[in-house]
Amino acid sequence: MANEQTCFICEALDASPAKTPDDQAVAIPFRAPQFPGHTVVAPAAHHDLEDVTDEEWIAIGQAARRTSIRTRAEDPDIEKIYLVAIGDVDRGHLHFHVLPKRKNGTPLGPFVFGELGWISSDPKLS
Repeated sequence: MANEQTCFICEALDASPAKTPDDQAVAIPFRAPQFPGHTVVAPAAHHDLEDVTDEEWIAIGQAARRTSIRTRAEDPDIEKIYLVAIGDVDRGHLHFHVLPKRKNGTPLGPFVFGELGWISSDPKLS
């Protein structure tokens, strides 16, 4: 498990615990958004994939769903919502990126699955 003090999710929760929608999962705006509305959903506890409880999995799914519904309601130009888990940087805190795609917007698929990989101005942030 990574050091929690270097975890951007734990740092965000420490700075603003009110962003926790329930006691099992969180949805926080990503600090280096790729698209407007880019949000991270994660278990509230600092867990690796294998350590997440059944209850936390349910809460993560509910938080992702609530985030998608809220994002679509706030922007009628949203065509689809991507839910992406990328484990290139091992921080030990499982998380998912919720990425809205606007109508006629750039598709995310080529950037995740193509030779360019995940696009970020700072690879430490993904």
